[in-house]
Amino acid sequence: MSSPNLLAGRGAVVAGGSRGIGRAVAELLCNLGAGVVVNGRDADAVGETLAAITESGGRATPVIGAADDERVATGLIVECMSTFGRLDTLINCAGIAEPSGSSILTISPAEFERLIAAHLGTTFHTCRVAARVMASQGHGSIINTSSVAFLGDYGGSGYPAGKGAVNGLTMAIAAELKAHGVRANVVVSGRADPPVRGRRVRKPHRRPAPARVARRDDHASLT
Repeated sequence: MSSPNLLAGRGAVVAGGSRGIGRAVAELLCNLGAGVVVNGRDADAVGETLAAITESGGRATPVIGAADDERVATGLIVECMSTFGRLDTLINCAGIAEPSGSSILTISPAEFERLIAAHLGTTFHTCRVAARVMASQGHGSIINTSSVAFLGDYGGSGYPAGKGAVNGLTMAIAAELKAHGVRANVVVSGRADPPVRGRRVRKPHRRPAPARVARRDDHASLT
């Protein structure tokens, strides 16, 4: 069992930290002693997560908004620095579901662009701001979340494209920031239970289904 003070005094940002895997990550970080900026688009969900953390003795502060907006992404890092005095970790868990039954034959340009913005745009904007702080201080850890859906096995087009792009961007960031003492990794998760709100879980159309569906806490522990 990890020490409850393992991350004492550290500051972390969790984009998309109000639900699902993101919430599990935020709660785990707080349980280990870190101060966490909890972000999400839904003010009620952010408030519920913040209340659960503070009631259990954790330290957290909210930033509401979509982190694919450069201003919100910047606000996340500024809030972490001003509230906790440092930025040690950025974890990107934000994402949205692709419309049910969507494919390259049916998806609209607007829907595709929205998916790319939510997944790749969020990762780019938050990493860009965090990288400058981390590089200047000579340390830091960036963890982005992807999905095996990038292989195309679960259908859709914008969602797998966004996740595949997150993989590539993370590898590029890791190579660029290595000399500055900053680590960047991507967690490529399988199907999570519960899934992203509103997403109809598709059956893989090329590969066998996983033997076990991972719980959100399984994914949180990987970060």
